[in-house]
Amino acid sequence: MTPPEDTALDTVDEHLLGIRPQEVLFELSTRCNLRCIYCAVSQPDYVGRDLEVVDRDALVDQLVALGPEMFQINGHGESTLVEGWVDLARALLERGLAITVISHLNKPMTDEEIDTMARFLRITVSCDTSDPAVYRRLRRGGLLERVERNIKRILTSADRDGRPRPYISFNCTVSHINVLGIPDLVSWAADLGLPAVALTNLEEYPPIEGVEQPLHPSRTDPVGGLAAVRRGREIAEERGLDYWVMGGLEEVLEEACEGQPAS
Repeated sequence: MTPPEDTALDTVDEHLLGIRPQEVLFELSTRCNLRCIYCAVSQPDYVGRDLEVVDRDALVDQLVALGPEMFQINGHGESTLVEGWVDLARALLERGLAITVISHLNKPMTDEEIDTMARFLRITVSCDTSDPAVYRRLRRGGLLERVERNIKRILTSADRDGRPRPYISFNCTVSHINVLGIPDLVSWAADLGLPAVALTNLEEYPPIEGVEQPLHPSRTDPVGGLAAVRRGREIAEERGLDYWVMGGLEEVLEEACEGQPAS
């Protein structure tokens, strides 16, 4: 028996073949120059690697052919450590792609690197505090002053060239070490002219000998932690910032607060 001609299926197939991804994530490196005490990179068995790009132009052609609206040039590591990342980013920019990146911005950066990042659509800066001492405690090998300097250089570059500023946001991993400083972090972001702060739940890895163990704030001071998260939201609303809290963070703090005296 010959199956009936299915024109609807043909239409679906044509539709699927025409689908293009909204965003492509390209993992340039899993290496990092910092050893944050809450990060998998700090685990003793972690090995970071760079992606070897043999033919940049052919790679760019393949990526552009995917037709994404945005292109993210990072994975678990720090992409700006990879030799040639600027050339790849500029090649993609010149082909009209909107680029996003997640970076700690904690390395000396050349003017060429800064000017390239100033052309990005979005930069998510991994930064957990506005306190330099707390920053050094959390992010071994890092200096908060360097982060601030690089952010200001990127914004200055965009303004100088008459370009729209990248949408630069702070992404804060919340632990018992930094949770009470969330309101100050939001205020600092506003002072820098940044439009957003996001809070991320801590993922606890096995303890490392000789390294301080960060804890979820629900295990230490849930009342103070919840108040800090909510005060951060109030400041963001007052100063016109976007404010995101990863799902579950507030709920866990609320649950831990049950039966505890209010502060």
